[in-house]
Amino acid sequence: MDSLFALDRMAAIADVYSDSADILSVGRVIHGKENIRVYWDMLQGNGVSWDHVIEELHVQDDRAIQSGTSELHYRSGDDTLV
Repeated sequence: MDSLFALDRMAAIADVYSDSADILSVGRVIHGKENIRVYWDMLQGNGVSWDHVIEELHVQDDRAIQSGTSELHYRSGDDTLV
């Protein structure tokens, strides 16, 4: 995911999520792959930096469940938001 972010391939990041995945973002839940795709599409061309810490990672067969803390910096107009 870090490599994809560095290459500004936000749609490819969205592809790693399952259909029932959740992202917790600024007090809201983004549920489902399509909504997650919209979230990452918003960042296309606007991502500045992304720092994250994986606190737990469970892998079973072809599925990984990751939880942790993420800090995403992105441009919105002339401002950089976190």
